Amino acid sequence: MNKLKFNQNVEETNLKMINTQVIYPIAINDQTCTIIIPNRGGSLDRHTTLVIPVTATDGCFLPVGTGIASLIQSCSLLSNGVVIAQNSEVGSYITMQNSFKKTEFRKRVLLPRTGCRENYSPANSGFQDIEAETGGDPIVVLDDNLVRCLDAPGKITLDQLQYNIIASAQTGTSQKNNVAAWDANLDSFGVVSDPGIDNNNYRISSDPLTTANFYLSLEQIFPLLYGSLQLPTYLIETELSLVIRWSSNNSTYNLNERVCQRGDRIAADLGPITCGIIREEVLLLTDYLVPTDDVKNELTSQIMSDEGLVLNYSDLLFNNFFCKGLPAAQVTGPRNHTRYNFQLGLSNKVVRQIYLMFQPSQAVAARALITPYLGGTAVADNQKLYSGYNTINGLKNKYCSKALSYLEDGEAIQIQFNSKNIFNTPMVSSGHKMHELQTAYGSTFNQPYSCYDFADMSVDDIDNIVYPGDIGRLMYQKSLLSYTHSANSWSVQNLVGQQHYIGCNLQRPVLTENNTLTRMNIPGSGMRCGSLPVSIQIDRLCNIGEPDDHRDLIVCSVIEKTMILKGGQISVIDS
Repeated sequence: MNKLKFNQNVEETNLKMINTQVIYPIAINDQTCTIIIPNRGGSLDRHTTLVIPVTATDGCFLPVGTGIASLIQSCSLLSNGVVIAQNSEVGSYITMQNSFKKTEFRKRVLLPRTGCRENYSPANSGFQDIEAETGGDPIVVLDDNLVRCLDAPGKITLDQLQYNIIASAQTGTSQKNNVAAWDANLDSFGVVSDPGIDNNNYRISSDPLTTANFYLSLEQIFPLLYGSLQLPTYLIETELSLVIRWSSNNSTYNLNERVCQRGDRIAADLGPITCGIIREEVLLLTDYLVPTDDVKNELTSQIMSDEGLVLNYSDLLFNNFFCKGLPAAQVTGPRNHTRYNFQLGLSNKVVRQIYLMFQPSQAVAARALITPYLGGTAVADNQKLYSGYNTINGLKNKYCSKALSYLEDGEAIQIQFNSKNIFNTPMVSSGHKMHELQTAYGSTFNQPYSCYDFADMSVDDIDNIVYPGDIGRLMYQKSLLSYTHSANSWSVQNLVGQQHYIGCNLQRPVLTENNTLTRMNIPGSGMRCGSLPVSIQIDRLCNIGEPDDHRDLIVCSVIEKTMILKGGQISVIDS
């Protein structure tokens, strides 16, 4: 029966044909969308694709690490009211997934498909503020004994950073203070288009005729369903329903979950924005894998048996909490200390992994602030804009996980499962957290370390000699991410510490035929939760000058599920 497993590796000898269909929604508006997926005599392939064309106010762009996934808040796959798979934090989870993709995959695949533009390359030119005593070729002397030097080595920046740039079609030069100078003749990289060549491929615009089309596969939306099997729809009597809830399209920027807007547009306070879905062009491109007659007959016999056909997979369960920041009135001493205790009700569920995401609260809109370095003064010809410490992110919107503290030891995390601590000691160091995260996900975190933590730009004990009393403050000229480069008027340093995910692995590895340990989709490979809730304890140490830095904590639990196909009917139970 190995050949009949509905995994990703489909043998051509078991396939009769591939049937491709285009399916339009039966109902769609700016809040929800419902698509009925008929049975076509085959398995619904993992590459089945949801196409989502959108328009947006000029000067707006998709969150750099999320792309078109920012349009979807939640998505469910159902059969006759039975939930097969669900994802209530589509944009946030896909953003985390993208952090583990290889650089070339993000650049060559995710960019054209989804509009995700979080790729990094060496910052070969520009200015960098450094300490005067380090030497260099100074051209401007700044306060705090800093100088401006050319071509600071070892820095990185966003690749293709002029996405949606405001520029002149004649010269290609920046017109960042003139929002009206937006030019549709620029391609997605900010370069003037060649006459007669439409190369605005990756840019959303206000014109439905020129805006880009992006799409998501079912494998991205339901990664743990399609990471385990190809869904055999032809064995199910009832049609499937794909139910989508779109993210917020509020005209107020801090409440709009779909797009970001240029920093200079925020600074100029140009008013409301919108990101509309081109409803008549939303569709589902389906591939049905039709098995041979022998395989189909054998499977039909199996689902008509007393046991039915049993398929094991995983699903996502999300819980949301609020991490309240201390108000300024309660600040005493040099540091703010807060302890959070959260309880997860996962009784009798088999849990494979747990992830934590710390989203900045959207109560405060992103502000275009000029804060180039600790104690520094803005330089008019090289201003870079930063989001406020307690605001949503100018480049990522809400789709980030921001480290809770700038202090090296400012965050300690412990998880209790069945009354036992998962970690021998609470996770404090970035190295420990990164190790556990990669173990949980089963892959390498493919982002610059600067994006995970603030360690490379925080004032430490050595810096404290020059800046006494400022340990834990941010000193922007220290970071691996270039201070001198920007994307859509936002400094690329807005990405520092914004992919601070916490992972906890509860899935046991198995010994393969090659005597290697690996994780496999085997029933019972996770850990069963007893009657007591899962406890999450977080200690947070913050600077006193940054009150009300609230976070929305998203806890993602990977839960084992079992699908039973019997007599053409489907049932789903927790394993």
